[in-house]
Amino acid sequence: MAQNSGELLNRTATRHFLRKSPERAHESALRHLRFLDQHPRLLAAMANRFPKESWPVEVGGVRLDSPLILAAGLVKGDGFASAAEAMDAVKQGRNIIPGWRSVPALVGTVEMGSFTPAPRLGNLGTVLWRDAEHRTLYNRIGLRNPGAQAAAAFLGERQTELPAAYGISLATDPDETDLQQKCKSIAAAVKHFISTGLRPSWVTVNLSCPNTEPTWRTGLAGNTDPASRTDLDANTDPASRTDLASETDPATKTANAPTHQATINPAIQTATEPPDHAKAICAAVKQELPAEIPLWAKVGPDLPEAAYQELAQALAEAGAKAIIAVNTATRKVPQSASQEAQGTSGRTQGSSKQTQGTSGRTQRDSGRAQGSAELTQGGSEQLGGDDTATSKFPQPSTTETQAGMGGASLRPEALRAVSALAAAAHSSTAAAEPPSVTPQNLSLDIIGCGGILTGSDLQAFQNAGAKAAQYWSALVFRGPNAPTLIARESKQAS
Repeated sequence: MAQNSGELLNRTATRHFLRKSPERAHESALRHLRFLDQHPRLLAAMANRFPKESWPVEVGGVRLDSPLILAAGLVKGDGFASAAEAMDAVKQGRNIIPGWRSVPALVGTVEMGSFTPAPRLGNLGTVLWRDAEHRTLYNRIGLRNPGAQAAAAFLGERQTELPAAYGISLATDPDETDLQQKCKSIAAAVKHFISTGLRPSWVTVNLSCPNTEPTWRTGLAGNTDPASRTDLDANTDPASRTDLASETDPATKTANAPTHQATINPAIQTATEPPDHAKAICAAVKQELPAEIPLWAKVGPDLPEAAYQELAQALAEAGAKAIIAVNTATRKVPQSASQEAQGTSGRTQGSSKQTQGTSGRTQRDSGRAQGSAELTQGGSEQLGGDDTATSKFPQPSTTETQAGMGGASLRPEALRAVSALAAAAHSSTAAAEPPSVTPQNLSLDIIGCGGILTGSDLQAFQNAGAKAAQYWSALVFRGPNAPTLIARESKQAS
């Protein structure tokens, strides 16, 4: 009976949020999570309706109850203009990280963050799009978070109520270009968490920030022209991918092959740090971590196989125990997703409330933009407080906007990255110029991330060499019980 009520609740919740525009759905979800954070008894009763699937696994130096981990990006908190404002909110008892209690209770193991050394308000304008037909999400939230100091203080006050297993994701400030300063600031961010007595099960360094100016173009040895990259030509255009087979899982019943997927930018770039920078940043974090807390790293898509091999080498030398592949891929938002953002898709057509919600968002963005030139994410103009200010930023109907693509359309690229990293981590072939750690000695686990929506998706990543997997879009398209459903499907198919 409990299982049946849980299935009904899961279906109801999924339909409820999919009827809303992506931004209104996200805001509504955060309101629900804040409420559940404040009502642990109600939360416990709801969590009992979503029984977890026990599937113990050891990955990256951590023993988990399941190989499925909610990726960083949901439980990361509110944005603030300064560390002082964020700390004031903590002192006032505000819940600055909605979902800190409720999300782990509902879905299981969670990676919180990413948290940056300084707080970030995030990007202006429309920041979320959903292409339901292809089960794909796009976002340009811009690493909105309260900053490491406030996040550590908030979680530190609640450490006895945190789950037994959870991770913390950290990222350098995207606006910082000096490597030495990046290392110094992210090391200080780690200290904030450790000094409060927090002992997360692992700490991830997010080396890929796709919503900011990239620091490493795709290609090696000066090859920055994607047109000359044969490994990208065959792998980044979903319309031409033969490995995007039709989904046969009856749980989803939607075609997996995107026939009008986002147009690939003719100058595809990756925001992943280059190997030497990645090594230095991760080493700085590792130095501040207690020995019992393993270090993980998250990398981006669209890199050639040789680049992933170099990254694996560098991260192993820095002391990382696992690599998460991949973060979202920078792509143009397709027309179908723009329509859903306006509330004009099949699910939301005719909803005047959607339009009102979008208008409200624009007005809020104008208020945030007032007098805050630093919020322009690379712009130098001083923004005014009227509605015309937001015309510079993406609106729901924008079709030329680039955003981070996740979900089913990211899966082929994520699988390619996992395969390349797994091969690098377990290769028995020595490098041409052997470094201090040879490939066959790399002690790295690979964690897949990107389009894991069904049990067959999970199996595909495991077959590619992943020992565990992270998910996010599955919550949107399959509901809060997604990790249990995915685990059951995978077990039944094996």
